[in-house]
Amino acid sequence: MGLTILSTTDCKQLVITVTDAPSGGNNEIAISLNGTQYRSFFFPGGQPSYQRVVALTTLGVPPDQDGVFTVEHKVDGQTTQIGGVLLGCRALCCLAKKLDSDLDCGCTCTQCSNDFVDAQRIFMLLETAEAELATASGAGTLQSVQAVIRNASDKYNKAVELCGNSCGCNC
Repeated sequence: MGLTILSTTDCKQLVITVTDAPSGGNNEIAISLNGTQYRSFFFPGGQPSYQRVVALTTLGVPPDQDGVFTVEHKVDGQTTQIGGVLLGCRALCCLAKKLDSDLDCGCTCTQCSNDFVDAQRIFMLLETAEAELATASGAGTLQSVQAVIRNASDKYNKAVELCGNSCGCNC
């Protein structure tokens, strides 16, 4: 069995692929964000591959929410696989805004230095969260994968916190 989760660059859709799901049980995909499960989808097993494109608007996730989404493949109600994907448009918009602000400043502006330092931190937090999620599937047990996902989520939330109220790109 395999579980692959991708996101579109506009942070509006998840592309979930399950390979070699067992044919004898009830197969389910459960999607959550920050511990809140938003939706489940049942699908038939016994296929080499099952893919579902999920628009975030169909999940009921508030439009200003993003972050590390957790996707679980359950068979007969028991989680068999888990993975995470970062939809980080809020932080990316903030990062772009801070860099634009830095480019617009004169070289003596201390606020620009602060914006640049914040942009560096935000960028590093986003990159680290992405790297952790890329290694999550090889983390071992379901509990280990969940810990990696939580850690990546904490990094993303810290990046958003560093943005303060300067975000608002309406992504």
